[in-house]
Amino acid sequence: MVIAAGVPDTADPRLAVLLQECLRHLKPLGCWGDGRAVLETAGIDLRAPGVLAAAGAEAAFHADLVDLLGRHRVWDRQDWLDARE
Repeated sequence: MVIAAGVPDTADPRLAVLLQECLRHLKPLGCWGDGRAVLETAGIDLRAPGVLAAAGAEAAFHADLVDLLGRHRVWDRQDWLDARE
């Protein structure tokens, strides 16, 4: 899932649940600009494995994002999640 810049930061609990489920299901997450605040509001750690956060949508970010999304799951995150419990 990708949260782009320009998306209003919202405390909608449905969005928070969706993003948290993506995190738990090891799905890649990406965001840039003020899209970072949306993930943070949902309680997503931007340093988690498979969470790609950038200030802007530069070419390097796009390349990293395409690679990340192509993996379908971020298996390294499972150990990270287990360590947090």
